[in-house]
Amino acid sequence: AYKYLTERQNEVETIRYRGNIFGARRKFYVIDIDDVLQENFERNLIRNKIVLMGYMGERVPETKNTWDNDKFFTPLNTKYVGKAFQDMFGVVVHANVISMILHQDYINESSELMNFVLGFSLCFLCLALFHLILEWTPQQFDPVTKAFQLVIIVVLNFVVAELFLIQNYNLDLGYALIAIALAPDLLEIYLHLVKRPLTFLLNKVYIRKLEETTMQ
Repeated sequence: AYKYLTERQNEVETIRYRGNIFGARRKFYVIDIDDVLQENFERNLIRNKIVLMGYMGERVPETKNTWDNDKFFTPLNTKYVGKAFQDMFGVVVHANVISMILHQDYINESSELMNFVLGFSLCFLCLALFHLILEWTPQQFDPVTKAFQLVIIVVLNFVVAELFLIQNYNLDLGYALIAIALAPDLLEIYLHLVKRPLTFLLNKVYIRKLEETTMQ
């Protein structure tokens, strides 16, 4: 497992969280320090297993609450928005890392070059599509392009989610999504502030050259 990890030659790995110590996502077991000292646990629970010793919360006598100084937010958190609490102790994060390495269950990520190429390609295709819409129905350009933008962004996000769920592949389409969101406005800016003045200037130069040729 270690050899496979080093052969990936990644300086940084994204943690694939496999579970926690409680609830429906329970993957790892915890033995309290008192149970360990009193040998009050099933030996088979730790036989041939990797055992981690670490901080798992401390009871504060005045409040009977846990002091969660070594606790972190993870993608397994059941609450995505609003006031959420850290859901995983640091030692459990380490357990997830070890489990990922042992199972060779890694998250593969697209390269920066691939992200840029995909972003540029999708932006080019969208600009071509939006240009056709502008020529076809200039009066309805804004609502039609906004509808296409919405559909394209939803489809791309669905593809990214499916790739991650099925193939453990994290495809970063941030460049593409930003480009698609800005494409209609940039197209109008280009047509009105760049292409039209440039075309006018070139036509003027062409007419002058034509007049000079005619006079000769």
